[in-house]
Amino acid sequence: MTGNKAMFFDTAPFIYFIEGNEQYCMKVRNIIGECLNQKIKIITSTITYAEFCIKPYQLGKFELINIFDDLISELKINVIEINRDIAKRAAKLLSEHFFFKSMDAIQLAVCLNYKCSIFLTNDKQLKKIQSINSMLIDDWKNQIKF
Repeated sequence: MTGNKAMFFDTAPFIYFIEGNEQYCMKVRNIIGECLNQKIKIITSTITYAEFCIKPYQLGKFELINIFDDLISELKINVIEINRDIAKRAAKLLSEHFFFKSMDAIQLAVCLNYKCSIFLTNDKQLKKIQSINSMLIDDWKNQIKF
């Protein structure tokens, strides 16, 4: 793979990691470790932040939000604000791919605008877009190649 040494993290990997999901937590931990070892920037968006916080707010588990905030700070994760350029790119994606949800299109637009080499997700549907190298958590093979 060539391009920017940046990986976009969708919402699910953060949820799995912070909530300690039995199937995916260690895999996400290893991916984060690989990013740190290879000096790969981790990028996400304010959409991820909003999506992550829904369940903790519903369940009154505010400590999960604090853990997420700490993770973002400690790992120096770039949380990208949504601007007009991203919104336009998301609209273009939605016009071309009818199966996308608006939030997914925004996430993908951030990934494209910030030239991330990989879009880490667990949403198989997002692998359908050819212009983005989407990687499912289960696809990770102990090393990220850029």
